[in-house]
Amino acid sequence: MDLKKLVYSDIRGNERDYKEYFKEDEEEFTYNNLPLGYPIKIEINEDDEFKEYKCQLMGREEAKFEDYEGNTITEKSFVVGTNKGDKFLVAFSELPNIVDEFVNENIEEIFDYDKFIKENYGDFDGNSFNFEGIKFLTPTRYGIELEGGWNGHLSLDGFRGTTDTSFDVPGKDYDDEFVYRGCDLGNKVLNTLKRNYDRLENHEFEYVRKCGTHIHFSQYGKKDPAWDKLTFLKTAAFLVSIEDIIFDVIPAYRVGTIDRLNGNIFSKHGGYSKSVYNRKDNFLKTIEEVKYNLLKNEMDKEITDRLLEKVKKTWYGTNDINLGSSYNATKYHGINLHSYFHRGSIELRHFEGNYKNTKYYMDLIDKIMYLIEEFSWEVIQALLDKIDSYKNTSTKSAALIYALGVSKDTQRKLLSRTDHTQLNIVKSHRLLNQVRNKITDEEVDTYMPLEFFGCEESDVTCFRGELGEKEEYEQHKHDVLDQIIKAKDNLKDTDFEDNRDEFTKYIGESAEVMW
Repeated sequence: MDLKKLVYSDIRGNERDYKEYFKEDEEEFTYNNLPLGYPIKIEINEDDEFKEYKCQLMGREEAKFEDYEGNTITEKSFVVGTNKGDKFLVAFSELPNIVDEFVNENIEEIFDYDKFIKENYGDFDGNSFNFEGIKFLTPTRYGIELEGGWNGHLSLDGFRGTTDTSFDVPGKDYDDEFVYRGCDLGNKVLNTLKRNYDRLENHEFEYVRKCGTHIHFSQYGKKDPAWDKLTFLKTAAFLVSIEDIIFDVIPAYRVGTIDRLNGNIFSKHGGYSKSVYNRKDNFLKTIEEVKYNLLKNEMDKEITDRLLEKVKKTWYGTNDINLGSSYNATKYHGINLHSYFHRGSIELRHFEGNYKNTKYYMDLIDKIMYLIEEFSWEVIQALLDKIDSYKNTSTKSAALIYALGVSKDTQRKLLSRTDHTQLNIVKSHRLLNQVRNKITDEEVDTYMPLEFFGCEESDVTCFRGELGEKEEYEQHKHDVLDQIIKAKDNLKDTDFEDNRDEFTKYIGESAEVMW
């Protein structure tokens, strides 16, 4: 990861937010260093009409001017002139835009990079950002939402409170949601969250099984656009392709809460984070079409734009498209793409209420983003095909987690929710190792400490009494996974308009793609 490139990319366009790291006052810097010949636009009031002149800097001087009250004042000024020989004396204070422009162009000269790195990126090891054993390999930007209840007045550094009426936490003064302010690199978000642990515990912050931790992420954060279109399509297609695995590695108690399998596809009554495989419309076929075109390596701008528009159209279906609001009937899926069309971030809503587990899911997202950004789709599709070739979902989960090279504790946490012994089956496969070895050089550790077992209940709720027998939740989890598997099988018959023959060939050959 090129840290210097990342830092200056963040700063450009937001220079005034980083003034504390400027080596000198930005106005003094601009006035003293603006080179002769620098283009300057000015407006002159001539006969009660403003006329614009395109000029160049010719000199500097301290000049006397009369202010609006008739007083004579001395100001730093520029002598500017046009190509036609016109000359003007302009007070520097009348050219505020030129400061931002010049600082933007010369940010590396005025910005104290070493001081900024020391104070903000002390956990960067030269290649990645680190947080408690997790190495963030990509500059993906995150925002998180925490749902729960607490006693007394609680405010969290770096978060804002907001209203959420989807759950009730018994015995608490308040039950609502905290939303991270803005979006930041993974290590910064997690460090900010960790600084609030004591405050959360002191105010007895607790959660029920309806509460979740929602994670938003994007390539570029506040930048517009927040994603490269092609990267977004790849990420969306990959997430949809592995959603059965996501459901497998979250607690079974959570699965039965967020996906009720009752047919209410676009309503919260069907579950607040249901699988996209509940859908009976064309959205899933469109995702397959995206994968088909990616594998053909024909994603030029025209095809990318067409498919992005088709994803948008089929995502909303017959529902109203109100991109100005975060609330939309389509948002109640574990993979929420309305968030992308509304604010520029993909939202994953599957995860349980224990905020201390956020780091594991952000580690997983980071490695998915690294895979998307650093590997060809041919390799990614081969990986997906290999994973889907396993009969048991637990084996698929072990294969993906192994190949992505997540941290040791992330691997343990996620696979403790399924049959972690499947690691022994998948760890010798050549393709999985080829992918893993490009992501991490750490040896896999199949040992599962006892501390990772028996945590599913406490991860989902602080109130054991609201849970039924685990067998019921396990059965519901299997029902959800079975529905996803059946839907995936049905997609093999997808017809892309006039591309039937090509698509049939694609289905037959994609599993044979080797790296």
